[in-house]
Amino acid sequence: MPLISHIDGEERLVYLDAGAAIGGVITFHPVDDLFREYRTLRRTNEGIRRFLSFMDAVGNAPKGGGKFTPRYLLLLGGTKLVIPNSVSEVNIAGELLTDDQTSPFDTTLVTGPVVLNYTPPTAEVIAVSASGNEYSLLQIADAVWEHVKALTV
Repeated sequence: MPLISHIDGEERLVYLDAGAAIGGVITFHPVDDLFREYRTLRRTNEGIRRFLSFMDAVGNAPKGGGKFTPRYLLLLGGTKLVIPNSVSEVNIAGELLTDDQTSPFDTTLVTGPVVLNYTPPTAEVIAVSASGNEYSLLQIADAVWEHVKALTV
């Protein structure tokens, strides 16, 4: 089932297809699903091609050591994704950003509550574990204070 119902080029709105929802839930990866379908539409539909690009997949920039940044979808020029009225939940499994730093979603068609679940890529989650001598903030503050007092004597 297609993820994109249609694109309003004048208003820069990409309408998600209600048929893509399973039990009222749409789940997609911004680059793997949404951008891939958008590229196909842009290639095959002259009406969409006459507008400036609506989105771009970026990332995979080298970070060094053979590692790369995760891919993410960037909505361009004020483009918004329109959630259909029959959808109660949208699950995004990847990064979805806008070039104007606003919400990527237009919920004007939705009459009931809608839940937006965002799962960022694991490459952006940094876990720090400590072992050995672990001190509380109070112990550290006391040690610093004792050191300062020793310097002033």
